Amino acid sequence: MSVNIGRRRLLVGAAAAAAAARLGRGTAAAEPAPPPAYPTIFHSPPMEKYVDDLPVPTVIRSSPTEPIEMVARSTTTRFHRDQPRVPAMGYNGESYHGPTIEAHVDEPTTLHYRSELGRHTFAADLDTTIHGVSESYRDRPPTSLHLHGGATPPQFDGHPQRLLLPHHGTSVFEFPNRQEAGHLWYHDHAMGITRANVYAGLTGMYFLRDGHDTGGADNPLGLPSGPNEIPLVLQEKVFHENGRQSLRSTPVVPQGLWEGGAVGDRGVVNGRVWPKMTVERGLYRFRLINAASFSVWRLFFSNRMRFWVIGNEGGLLNEPVRCRSILVAPAERFDILVDFGSLAPGESVELCNDLTPPFQATMLGEVALSRFCRFTAGTGRGHRGPVPTALRGGRNRPARIPRRPVPR
Repeated sequence: MSVNIGRRRLLVGAAAAAAAARLGRGTAAAEPAPPPAYPTIFHSPPMEKYVDDLPVPTVIRSSPTEPIEMVARSTTTRFHRDQPRVPAMGYNGESYHGPTIEAHVDEPTTLHYRSELGRHTFAADLDTTIHGVSESYRDRPPTSLHLHGGATPPQFDGHPQRLLLPHHGTSVFEFPNRQEAGHLWYHDHAMGITRANVYAGLTGMYFLRDGHDTGGADNPLGLPSGPNEIPLVLQEKVFHENGRQSLRSTPVVPQGLWEGGAVGDRGVVNGRVWPKMTVERGLYRFRLINAASFSVWRLFFSNRMRFWVIGNEGGLLNEPVRCRSILVAPAERFDILVDFGSLAPGESVELCNDLTPPFQATMLGEVALSRFCRFTAGTGRGHRGPVPTALRGGRNRPARIPRRPVPR
């Protein structure tokens, strides 16, 4: 990917890219045309859309009496059918990301964590001028597991400088789960290389349940469960010609120096590039997270159909909010209900984004990542329960969130 950039070519390319971004703003109905072949950004090799099935992470159910064994490993994974298996990182038996942990409010989760990582997936990209980053991290990358969104005692919170080296013992974590049910996630938190470790795959979902939101068919709120409740881990990536992940997006930042994130040109969901899923013609609950390191997305369905936001990081809302798009920033989680009952069998919709990248990114030639995945309606009717009119307050529901006081 290395290339020499003349000042004139850089300025001309940036100006043309910025103009193209302005002309294409808000037009996610079609994939934006790739920017001119200016040497200001890297491009992934061609990949056909919607040929891989959407993977669903395995589930580990927490028990207050049995610890969860969690191991970070160097792996290989296939992001696309037509690309080879490439180096990555994952937890436990997953080749990328980690299993979804389901825990229960007020029942503690004990987690025994160790690392069996080998040479870092992005060894050449680590910036050793950053505080705390050592040359040794390239071959023995440290990790520090963090439960994002957890009300966790300090000694178990995965401090960035409380590091665990590969093959160097076990760290014990105690998560008390003394908070409302909600959507948490766990990820690596090591000082100076968090972005590289998470981009390589060290992340997973953590659902906190209670008697109101059980995650099962006995859910008093009547929410979809089982195969109709699906985590969607959304990312943006750039790939090398050989199919390997690229942590860099531009030769403007030399290899080995920190780059603060960039717009990817391939949408990745649950570890697959532009996956597809056959859905029943009923209600689904998607537990969605922006797991990118840079972009804010405005997400909507290609037919502009409505859906309902029922919760976020802190748990359920008082009542569902009907909408046709949502803004999702990095690390934000949304709990949404989507009704595919209006689709005819065989009809498809895509999950889209039309938010233009920031000016600095468009100047380099980056454009909005407009597609993530496709849903195609099958013939089954699926979950036919109605969208709840209320999620809090009243019998079999948690207490309502009080109104915020208005200053006078």
